[in-house]
This record gives sequence, C-alpha cells and structure tokens, in this order.
Amino acid sequence: MPSPEVVRVSAGPVSPVSTPARSPKSKPAKKPVASVPAPIPPIPLTQRPESFLRLPQVISRTGMCKAKIYRLEGFPKPVKVGGSTSGWIESEVDAWIAETIAEGRRNRKA
Repeated sequence: MPSPEVVRVSAGPVSPVSTPARSPKSKPAKKPVASVPAPIPPIPLTQRPESFLRLPQVISRTGMCKAKIYRLEGFPKPVKVGGSTSGWIESEVDAWIAETIAEGRRNRKA
C-alpha cells in the first residue's frame, strides 16, 4: 500500500486582528465613577412621616390589653392597611399617651 501523502494547505499570510491605532500618549477612556450622594440629615420628630403600629406595639406602649384598647373611648381607632391587616397611626397613639399623662398630672394636683 502506498503511504498517504500529507498535503499542507496555506491560506496565505496570517494578519493580526486589526485594532484601532492609538497614539502612545492617549489612554483608554475611563468609565464615569458614580458620585456618592451626600448623607441625609436626620428628620426632626415633628416632621417624620407617619407610620403604623401593629397591635403588639400598641399593647407594649400603652400597657393595656387588647380588649381594653378596642373598648376604650377616646383611644385612636385602627386603620385598615390592607386585607385583614390593620394598624394604629403612631402619632395618634403618641398624642393619646401624652394627653393621658397630662390629664393624670392635672387630676393629681387638684
């Protein structure tokens, strides 16, 4: 059997992948760096946005049981937040607590 011939095929001279020419002094463009925002100053208590308190938080703040919270006249009513979820507006509960303390002190002095 004759030995097989090895045929080499040349596609011609291989040229490197062309890249855009740069002058020796130019540098690649840098990506812009995101600036860090200035820190947000704390919001005074009188300007804080409203927030909701859930029942365990109201019980903790007032020291009253669930039934008393719902029965007590003059106590802020809960607000439906969504679905079966309700909560008390924090500023209303805080105002009720402050008024109750002030009323108790007025009655004690009399």
